[in-house]
Amino acid sequence: MPAPIADIFQVTKVLEFQDIPVVSSDFDINVNKTYTLDELSDYLLITVPQDTQVTRLFDSWFLKSGKLLSPDYTVRSMSIVQTLTESGVGIGLLPEPLVHDKLVQLKTSTFPPKRSICIEINPVHDLSLTAQSFISLFNETISQK
Repeated sequence: MPAPIADIFQVTKVLEFQDIPVVSSDFDINVNKTYTLDELSDYLLITVPQDTQVTRLFDSWFLKSGKLLSPDYTVRSMSIVQTLTESGVGIGLLPEPLVHDKLVQLKTSTFPPKRSICIEINPVHDLSLTAQSFISLFNETISQK
């Protein structure tokens, strides 16, 4: 989320998070400075491809600041963004839950809107045993955090 949802679905939000710009801990950048999006664009930016809901969110974030998002690298998944960022290739735009001790959050003047992971259920249809097991496992994992 955010994503279009049909009115018939029951939506349960299980996790809300912020996407943030990060660099490897040894990347040559002043991590104490607060950056504008224009300043971030002077560095190599790594994100997922343009045709994703996430990148549409990033695009609108940049446009609100009067800047076009023009990533230098677009890769297939957030895990690859994370790996390239950890390797010191550039600035990655990652969900906060993926940030760990090898990565440092950059301070920015604005942030994109928060996103959520949700479970959507169509109450008209019975859930399969697989879906019930998945939801149960997902809820157990979230409740442990």
